[in-house]
Amino acid sequence: MLILINEFELQAVEKITYFNDWVTLILFALFAIIFLLKIINAKKIKRVFYGFSNWSSIEETDTIKLNSMNSFHVLIFIFSVAVFSLIGYNLMFKMNSFNSSLQGFSSSFLVIFLFLVLKIIFERVIAAVFSIQNKVAFFLVTKLESFYTLSLILYIFYIFYEYGNLSEYYLLYFTLFFLLFRFVFIVTKNKNLIFSELFYFILYICTLEIAPLLLLFKLMF
Repeated sequence: MLILINEFELQAVEKITYFNDWVTLILFALFAIIFLLKIINAKKIKRVFYGFSNWSSIEETDTIKLNSMNSFHVLIFIFSVAVFSLIGYNLMFKMNSFNSSLQGFSSSFLVIFLFLVLKIIFERVIAAVFSIQNKVAFFLVTKLESFYTLSLILYIFYIFYEYGNLSEYYLLYFTLFFLLFRFVFIVTKNKNLIFSELFYFILYICTLEIAPLLLLFKLMF
């Protein structure tokens, strides 16, 4: 009898463990990007990080370089896309009881990256076609920099979420709250332009914000 008990106690139990070491590597790579951004332009990365708390943080001179690209903008854009890709992919899979993978994240990153690049290019083309670059330049810069600010905030929160055993719903609600806050921030910063052209602003929201987001949602989910 004792032998049977010992054999039962020593019986191997199958245990399935999923490793997400790739998430840690990506978070570390994103931290390295922040470090590079600080080396490239410490003043600007600090200004972007505190963008929501400093309502006058976006400088008018930034609108002059609206269509210019440098290493700082490229790196922070990649950083921002990666953060939103992590959040979107994480919510999509964990809340639907799927297992995450680096390949799935890479696909999510590529979709969001191409989506945002094409959207930015289309906005610039529309502004050029209707010769309103100067009129909407500050609005477009506000959108882009607030996107960077939001990604930096969400990056910090995602670290707490990933290693603090927080529910996916906390991540979802936190993200939605700051997306709404960003919208209020953009409207407040550009209230004169928006309310003077309210019809065109509503048309813009429907055609270039809501519709593309619905398309992105269908592509990812």
